[in-house]
Amino acid sequence: MNEFYRRIGYFTISPNPANGIVYIKGSNIRQVQLIDNYGRVVLTESANNVSVHQVSISHLAKGLYMAKIKDKDGTIQTEKLIIE
Repeated sequence: MNEFYRRIGYFTISPNPANGIVYIKGSNIRQVQLIDNYGRVVLTESANNVSVHQVSISHLAKGLYMAKIKDKDGTIQTEKLIIE
């Protein structure tokens, strides 16, 4: 199996829908960005190649966001996140 296909679904976000805190789980997480419905980056956090990264979202408005997650190799995965 080639590397591309193994990487799909590499990161997970829980809970989702969420309020307060979410946990990004994967391997070698380097950076997390949250992007709102207007395409604005509303949060950027660096991580130090961890397998679980905690993100506080309590200051963000309710709605649909896209979480852009990058690992140490530069692989990027985008996941939907609903904030209640």
